Amino acid sequence: MNSIQDRLVVFGSAFCLMVLGYVVTRLCRRFFETHGPEFWSQFYRCFCCRHDPNQNGNPIIASMQRSRRRIESCLTKQPELIVDHSVTELRVGETTSFKVTLPENRNVFQRSSTSSNQSVHVAHPTPNSLLMLNSISIEIRKISGLSENISFIQELSFEPETREDFILVKYTVREAGFYEVHVAYQNVPVTNSPMLHTFLSTELDPEKTTLLRQSPMILILTVESQTMTIEAKDRFENFCRLENFSPSDFTFKVTNMDENFKDKIVETMAYDFTSESANEWGESKCDLQLHFEIFLPGYFRGTIFYRNRPIGNGAFDLVCLTPEENQIRLEIHKRPQDSVFHNAKLLAQNSEMQKSPTEVYIYVSSKAVVVKQFFLSIFPFRLAFYRVLPATKVDLICDNLESRLCTFTLRDRMQPKLTLEMESTNFRIFIAIFAHFLKQRLGGSESFENKQKFFQEEVRLAREDKNRDFINISVYRINLIDSSIAATKGFGVREWVRKPKIHFEGEEGHDDGGLRREWLTLLCQKLFENDPKGLFCSMGNSRLVHPNPHRAKIWNLRHYEFAGKIVGKCLLESSLGAFHQQMVNGRFSRSFLAHLIGSFPQHKHFEQDDPELHLGKVKYILENDVTSMEMLFQEEEYENETGILLKTVDLIPNGKDILVTNNNKEEYLAALAQFRLGTRTQSEIDAFLKGLHFIIPEGLLSNFDENELEILMCGKSNFSVEDLKRNHVLTESGLTPLLVSKILLWFWNSVEGMSTEERGRLLQFTTGSSLLPNGGFIDLRPTFRITITNTTGHLPIAHTCFSEICLSIHNSFEEFNKSLRLAVNECSEGFAMM
Repeated sequence: MNSIQDRLVVFGSAFCLMVLGYVVTRLCRRFFETHGPEFWSQFYRCFCCRHDPNQNGNPIIASMQRSRRRIESCLTKQPELIVDHSVTELRVGETTSFKVTLPENRNVFQRSSTSSNQSVHVAHPTPNSLLMLNSISIEIRKISGLSENISFIQELSFEPETREDFILVKYTVREAGFYEVHVAYQNVPVTNSPMLHTFLSTELDPEKTTLLRQSPMILILTVESQTMTIEAKDRFENFCRLENFSPSDFTFKVTNMDENFKDKIVETMAYDFTSESANEWGESKCDLQLHFEIFLPGYFRGTIFYRNRPIGNGAFDLVCLTPEENQIRLEIHKRPQDSVFHNAKLLAQNSEMQKSPTEVYIYVSSKAVVVKQFFLSIFPFRLAFYRVLPATKVDLICDNLESRLCTFTLRDRMQPKLTLEMESTNFRIFIAIFAHFLKQRLGGSESFENKQKFFQEEVRLAREDKNRDFINISVYRINLIDSSIAATKGFGVREWVRKPKIHFEGEEGHDDGGLRREWLTLLCQKLFENDPKGLFCSMGNSRLVHPNPHRAKIWNLRHYEFAGKIVGKCLLESSLGAFHQQMVNGRFSRSFLAHLIGSFPQHKHFEQDDPELHLGKVKYILENDVTSMEMLFQEEEYENETGILLKTVDLIPNGKDILVTNNNKEEYLAALAQFRLGTRTQSEIDAFLKGLHFIIPEGLLSNFDENELEILMCGKSNFSVEDLKRNHVLTESGLTPLLVSKILLWFWNSVEGMSTEERGRLLQFTTGSSLLPNGGFIDLRPTFRITITNTTGHLPIAHTCFSEICLSIHNSFEEFNKSLRLAVNECSEGFAMM
């Protein structure tokens, strides 16, 4: 019995010793993993430093010295930056990576980081690995051209063969040029840092490639060779290098403008493409030169192709004169513009043919083409007035070589379409004079910036005789639209041009420009709000608004006219200078914008204006056989809320008797677009245009397309935080630089985390408008100002007159972020006072 007890005691003691040994071993292992190098270093200093350093023969001291050297090597070894040299060329749009090896770290780990420009994945972290990762900083930035930092992703991995931990950094750039990769460990650059990378452009994209032309209509002579420059670009709009394309892949085709020979290629011409390389900011680019010559006079259409695909703006009109015809043109330019006219015969006006050709006279000036007719051969009256703009089109119908007569049309988006007949030589001279003045009006470029500059100059010129002194307007915030209509009821053009000084009844505040901006901004918000019973609403599930045919009875046509005047006032204010800039706070349907520029709605507008109808009906009709659908040229109208059928409308005369077929389905969709996007809201659109043209001269907006008009009116709602960082003014009230830097960093981090809507509210809160000018913050006047005040725990306040936001000190980022978002989301309207 005793022997059994003795055995149990022995076995129990042994088991306890084993458990204790295991626990001690695990604790020691954990301790030395975390503090091993520091412990042995301290142990060596305490033990060995007491001995004579010259006692090299002592094996204990020699061993400790070797251990010390190994420990110091481990402690001082820096991470190393290793490049994957298997990639010989770096291209934009492709993911690039490099490695950062970690010293003496055998643990595989991955973690997550919430840094604004990086994303890291880690699992099974150890204290050493986390300390090592937090000690490494990585920055990738472009050093050529405009400097900017690049976002990247970090992945931490373990290499079994070399038993090394490393950080794999991946990033993608879209802009060609030189980039630097900076890696630092405890603020000290690691081996091979900084590393220089050169990213090259990708293959040429014909849609992004542009022709540098001065006008859509180009005047040339038969005896002269012409040269035009093409900027070859890739899909990211980087300039291409010569190795990205071959000049032989480009072709140039010249066709007749005559409708009877529209697709016939002109053989009496020659062309050639040459390339020329250049360097800008150390970045290589290649410009392509088109050299061509046409040997016979005429009116042609030129188109540049890349691998049978037309380049972005590579189609243009060509007016080719003989030297004798050009001399006549030069003589005409020397005379007073209103004294020279071109004889022509009027054949038709719109689609109505004349009973007999009527004599008319065409006057071409630097601003307009005027067609006049004389009543009883004595009294002149104007048939049409076309501005010298790209929207004014001259279409050649027929050039009869036997009779030497040309039949052509004059049209734009506003005036009636005239069909005219003129002697061929006089026609070419007339077109050449028009092309000359068009080039002058565009300032040598067709860019949006030039169009905008021209528009604003014309608006200022049209209103320069009006007084710009102040006019007081008092309105009620609670009933803003009707009180504003009442306050401006007797206003003529002279009063609308003056500077409004706004007073909100029942509120304090002096208007130095901020209340004016707020008044116009709030009016736009309320007038163009997406409301099923309001003045404007969306169609289907679109976010774009269109005049509402089912509006509530409280809204009538005078409200649409007033809305047009408000848009005209915004455009007028923006034309008077950057300080007065006022964007229209609204997002309009493409078809409504088409009406504003004098164009007509088309079925392509359904894709953005009414996506539900486009996907469910329009797209299906375009892509499928409609024979079995038994559709008629009719459209049914339903009540919005109840879905009850209100009426059935013929889209064309006798539409109820005409069946839609594969041959006429395009006509059906065009008629459908005209009805749904135009006819049923025509009275509302006409009232809006009446108010708009009361302030903005009719026809000036026709120079823009729908997208350009939206930018001109509404600016850009989203913005880049980097743009704001580059274009702001910082002021502070005697605070320490460290405290100012901390609050400013919190502000940037908070703004970067905002949604597009919240950023718009931040703009609304600070500047009085949620939209930016086309150029971004650099064009914002007054400049965006950030002021850090010597107060603690207060909500931010704003002075919209000066585009200023005042930030208070807070104890933590969480408190700061909460107060900023509260102010932006809840206090974005009203006049702020210190």
